[in-house]
Amino acid sequence: MGKRRTALRDVITSTQYRQMLKTAAQIDDRHESIAIFFYLVMMGRLGLRVGEVIHMQRSWYDPERSVISIPPHEPCDCGLCRHYARQYAKSHGLEFEDVLENYWQVKDGSDRDVTVPTARDRAIIELYFDAVPYTEVSYSTINRRLKKVAELSGAAPEHTYPHMLRATAATHLIWSGMRPPALDYQFGWEDEKTKERYAQKTGWRVKEEFDRMWDRDGSSTFKVHPDPPTYDNLRPDKRADRILVKSWSVDTPISRHPRTRDEEPLIHDIEEYDDAPAAVDPISPAVRHRLNKELEAATESDEVIYPLPPRRAAALCLCLLAFATVMGTALAASNTFWIDVGGGEVHATPGATIGLVLGFGAILSRLPDL
Repeated sequence: MGKRRTALRDVITSTQYRQMLKTAAQIDDRHESIAIFFYLVMMGRLGLRVGEVIHMQRSWYDPERSVISIPPHEPCDCGLCRHYARQYAKSHGLEFEDVLENYWQVKDGSDRDVTVPTARDRAIIELYFDAVPYTEVSYSTINRRLKKVAELSGAAPEHTYPHMLRATAATHLIWSGMRPPALDYQFGWEDEKTKERYAQKTGWRVKEEFDRMWDRDGSSTFKVHPDPPTYDNLRPDKRADRILVKSWSVDTPISRHPRTRDEEPLIHDIEEYDDAPAAVDPISPAVRHRLNKELEAATESDEVIYPLPPRRAAALCLCLLAFATVMGTALAASNTFWIDVGGGEVHATPGATIGLVLGFGAILSRLPDL
C-alpha cells in the first residue's frame, strides 16, 4: 500500500495559490470555473474539510454575520455517503436506509462557525449557489478538478488534493500571525496535538525561538492579503483569453505512491480518483445537469418520438428492403433455395419474394411513425 504522505509536505506558497485561483477563473466553462474557484477558496483559504465542502448547503451561509455555520449533521444521499453507509450497514447488520439517514456528520463533533473574512470569499459563495446549476459533487470530482487546475497553473498535480489546500490555509494563517484560539475555531481542531503539529512542521516554532533569541517583536512579513481580487476581477472578458479544457484527466504522469492523506475519516479507504468505485463518482455534475434538462424538455413536449424519427425509420426500412431482396436473390441463384417440385426447378423467385415481404412488412409496421 505504501506510506501515506502528510499534507504538510505538499503545502503551496501564496504565489502558487494565487496562480491556481487565476487559472481557475480563466477556464472557459463558466460553471466549472466558478465551482473550482469556490473549492480553492473554501479549502485553501477558509480551511474547510473536503466533506464539509461536498455537503455544504446555501443555508449554512449567513451573509449578515459573514460566517458559514457547519451543522453537526446533514442528511445526504450523495455517492460517497451511500457507498460508506452501505458498507457500514452490511458490517453491522443494519438497514441501509436507516444508516444513510444519519450518516454524514462532521469530524469529531467539530460543528462550528467558520468566518468568511474578505469580499472575495463572500462573493464566490453567493456566485456558486446563484450561478452553478449543480452543487452536489463527489470527492473524486473535486480531486480531479484540483489536479487539472494545478497542472494548468504549473503546480504539481501529484501533490494537489483537497487536504493539501486545508493544510495550506492553516500554514498561511499561522505564518500571518493568527493566534491559536482563533485557529481552533476556524479549523475545528479539538486535539491540541493537531495544532502543535502544524506549528512545528511549518517552522513556526523555530521562528518564534529566533525572535526570542534576537529580541525581535515576532511580527511576520508573511501576510494573507486582506482584500484579494474577486472571481469577477480575475475572469477574462474575451473568450480568446480563457482556457478551453477538453478533458479533466491530467496529462502529467502521476505515481500512486506515496499516497496522500485527507483528514476526512471516510476518505482514507478510497483509492486514487481514477480507481474509485462507481458509487463514489457516478456521473459528473455537468452531465447530470444536461441529462436532467433533456428529461425536462422531453417531459414538457407534446410530441414524444419513440423509438426513431420518421425519416430515419423510412431510410432504415428501405435499406432493409434492398438488403433482403439482394440477399434473397443471391441465395436462390446459388441453389440455396433450390426446390424440386415434380421434377421442376424454382430458382430466384422464392428469395426475391421473401425479400419483398420482409421489406414491405417493415415499412408497413412503421407507417404510424411516418
